Amino acid sequence: METRGSHSGSGLAAPVAVIAVVLVSVALFFLVTRPAMENASPGADSDGKGEVETNSPGSLADMKTSQPDSLGEIPEPIESPEPANLPLPVVPPVAAAEPGPAELVGEISKRLAAGDFAGAGQLLGADSGAGAAALEAIFGDAGYELAAGEKPAEVGVIGDVVRWVLPVRKRDGSTPPGEPERIFIDLVKKVNEQGEIEWLVQKVHYPPAIDALIGSLAAVPDSAAGNARAEKDALMVADGFITAIRRLDYETALQVCNQQTVPEEKIAGLCIVFEEGQIRLRQQKPLVATALSNDKAWVIAHVDSNKLGEPTEFGLVMKRSGKEGRWQVTEINFGKLLDTYIAASEAGKVPFTPIKSRPGSGDMLVLYFEYDKAELLPRARRQVEILAGILKTDGSKTLSIVGHADALGSENYNVRLSAARAAAVKKQITAYGVPANQVITDGLGEAQPWKSNKRNDGTDDPRGRSYNRRAELGLHF
Repeated sequence: METRGSHSGSGLAAPVAVIAVVLVSVALFFLVTRPAMENASPGADSDGKGEVETNSPGSLADMKTSQPDSLGEIPEPIESPEPANLPLPVVPPVAAAEPGPAELVGEISKRLAAGDFAGAGQLLGADSGAGAAALEAIFGDAGYELAAGEKPAEVGVIGDVVRWVLPVRKRDGSTPPGEPERIFIDLVKKVNEQGEIEWLVQKVHYPPAIDALIGSLAAVPDSAAGNARAEKDALMVADGFITAIRRLDYETALQVCNQQTVPEEKIAGLCIVFEEGQIRLRQQKPLVATALSNDKAWVIAHVDSNKLGEPTEFGLVMKRSGKEGRWQVTEINFGKLLDTYIAASEAGKVPFTPIKSRPGSGDMLVLYFEYDKAELLPRARRQVEILAGILKTDGSKTLSIVGHADALGSENYNVRLSAARAAAVKKQITAYGVPANQVITDGLGEAQPWKSNKRNDGTDDPRGRSYNRRAELGLHF
């Protein structure tokens, strides 16, 4: 019994001790911890919304009223010493844009327009005093000025020279409209003493009228006159030829060609392509003279056109021959120009190939007709108008017109149709003022097809037949 009683007493001691600890902890919380918390921060009201009482110690109201009216002086910031021996950051220099030929020629033009002949003469180089005297004579006494509405333009490249042109006119209006005189400026790239690349004027080429004026000036020494005067080189002749083509000036273009090697039809065909295709020279490097030698050069003409839709090119073979050794155009290579032009012009049912070569018959100009028709299309009428202008320059020139037909229809009918096509061309060309005795016509029907009228499998080929509905025109001088 005793044993059981002693075990019961010791079992109650542990719970009593736990209860005592809990009671002491609660008392400490309410007597010490909670008052300390209430003094440290504003209390919350009974509804638990946490609003701050304005009369509580340490409230925002007390803080506001205790703010000073001014901040007083702000202490100077404490500067930290810079770390010693640190490398400075390296900033790479910004390279200035290299002034090119366009900027140099533009500055020369600007000074000429302002009457600053001394300044323009310095930029032209060689003997600046002589350059100033020559420029004052040209743009002062002789009455020349920069052509209004025509900006300086790049002509092309020959060797290491970049050539630009300054279009000029007489102020009195004696220069024909649309045909300004052309002053060529050759520029070369050199490295100066500081190792910088710069562009300099190497030579000035004046047109014949201005060249003669400079040669007659007593104030201009022979050295300056020699710098101004120069024989026309391959690039200059090519530029003159293409300028004439752009103006449809057939006679001027013909004068710089070797007439034994360049058919008149090719010159006329190039005029037609430029006019109808609205061809223009590219702004940068329009002409590039390559394969240069003392007596031969190849000039590539880079052109474009909104009508063609892509840039293209053609070539001129240049040779120097004869007693005077003048440069001439000895061959015209249509190259990509004709292919691009034909591709852009053949979207319809009527093809357009302004010129074709055929063994035994040489180069021929070609006009096309619709199926079973002899009336000229608008494009063909414009081609005829250009040819009429060529024929009217010389009454001894004659034009042969041969009509053709495709293979559909009887042979007799096609002969009559082809003759009617040739007659329609003659009627149109005489309407432009060409005497009828300068034009000879014939009709060959289907006898001389240019393309096959049938495919390889023997079926009809409408595309091939479209090339056979044509009239071929040949010039005879």
